[in-house]
Formats: sequence, C-alpha cells, structure tokens
Amino acid sequence: MDHFKYRPSRQKGKYNDLHFGQLATEVSDISEVDLDRLRSIRVEGISAESEYPIYDWQLYKCLNHEITDAEHTYVLNNGKWYEVASDFASAVAETCRNVAPSAAALPIYEDKGEAAYNLRAAAEDPSHLISLDKQIVVFPASPSKIEFCDLYTVTKEMIFVKRYGDSSVLSHLFAQGVVSAETFRREKKFRELVNSHLPSTHALGTAVEQMSPQDFTVTFAIISESPKPLHESLPFFSKPTGTSVSGTKHLSAGCPRCRRSHLGPLIRSRFRYAHRPPRPALNANYESVKQHTFPWPPTA
Repeated sequence: MDHFKYRPSRQKGKYNDLHFGQLATEVSDISEVDLDRLRSIRVEGISAESEYPIYDWQLYKCLNHEITDAEHTYVLNNGKWYEVASDFASAVAETCRNVAPSAAALPIYEDKGEAAYNLRAAAEDPSHLISLDKQIVVFPASPSKIEFCDLYTVTKEMIFVKRYGDSSVLSHLFAQGVVSAETFRREKKFRELVNSHLPSTHALGTAVEQMSPQDFTVTFAIISESPKPLHESLPFFSKPTGTSVSGTKHLSAGCPRCRRSHLGPLIRSRFRYAHRPPRPALNANYESVKQHTFPWPPTA
C-alpha cells in the first residue's frame, strides 16, 4: 500500500499517516462531528502499483483514542470502546515510556514501502547497514519461517521496520522481533543459518558458538508522521505485546522521536536484552479489559 485517501474529499490529499486534523481540509463542514458522520466518512488504502484502493474502512474504525479519569481508562479500538483496569493501563504505559531510543542513524522515509526503504537505507550506508528484508530463515525447530530482521548493523543491532498501523499490525511487528530474538539467543543452529546470510563485514564470528545477549539490541523502527512520543501514539492494544517480552528478557528504557523533514518524525525505540528485574505483571491478559457497548465513554 502506498498512501491513504479520504472519501468524500475536497483536496484529494495523499497521506502516509492518518490524523484527525486532516479532516479540516479534506471534509467540508467538519465543525460538528457526530458518530454517524464518523461512520459515513471512508478511508481508502491506495495500492503502490496503481491508483486504485485495495482497502476501505469506516473512519470511525480507524480511530485510536484513550480517555483517563481518576478511576478509569477507556480505549477506543476498531470502533469499540473498552474499559481497562487502571493499574494495568498505568503499568503498560510506564513500561513503554521507559523504552530507550536507538542510536541507529536511519534515513528519512520517502519510499513506496518498507522493502524499498530497507534497500535504500542499506545502500546509503553499506559499511554499517545491510538489508535482510524478505530473507527468511527456515529453521526446523520452529513451526513457522522466521525473518531474522529487516536491517542489521555492524554494531549488532537487529532493526525491524514498519509503517505505523493499527494494534494488530504493530503487535505482529513486536511479536516478530521477540520470536526472532529469542530463537537467536537460544538456538545455535539458528545462528548458523542467520550467519550464512551475512557478509563477512557483519558476520557473527564467535557469537555463533557462544552468544552474549547483552551484545545485541532489538530495535523497532516505526515510521510515523505523528509529533507525539511513541509511548503516547501507539495503539493501546499493541503495547502489551511490546512490553510483555517473555523469558529472561525485558524492555530497557525510553521512546523519544527522531525528527525528520516535512514528513514528520521517524520514530525509533529500542528493546535491549537484559536480565529481568522485578516488574509489574504486564501479560496481555484481558481480564484487565472489559468491552463496553456505549458509543462514547460515560462522563465522570
């Protein structure tokens, strides 16, 4: 998919991200917005191969929003409202807020998709970055094929690149990184297979035989135009997947943004290997979440 468009639209704008403020220029008479209006406006995902839509959604189902009062947190996701237990919401938010930024110098996104971006990023800095996008490792011990990462650096940083999307898109991104990193840590055979894809400049060397987890970093590079810090702009239901890293690994530090040109920030956050200290229970167990049928949260 190349970009988004609104229907109906006055300006026929093309957008990499969706933001509510765009409606002021795209949709006439937006001074009064109600639920019916939000459901009548359509959002189209336009193909990178043509100018035809390949996706079509209600605008209302594209909205992600959180409202918090003294006792409750309400989350709008895919057209439904959920009440989230306050202690669960606070623990998830705090852990995500503490994820550290990556030091990787990634270029501005101005491409037709992640694949083109990854190839260009590697071509612009070949001594540091290589693209492993679409290079699938078939590992016999795994029930599915594993993509080691999209970009790999000479400083042992595994970078997974994705344009901003809904909870399911970003949850898949985080899960992909966790599965790859955990398999890479545990399985010598997997490291051997990965190493066979690497040039000599980026070869694993002695890490094939004996890996030191603290030497490697997993980075999620989320392409977004949002001016908000990543921990504020992520859809709520993608956060538990990102924060509940299994085994003996956990998140280590913050989510600031890295500014880029007029397209907005290219947001980078880092999940570093570390031994797990005591922490709140952040497993995405949805006993902490209740679905509500009201169209808007009740007023306090």
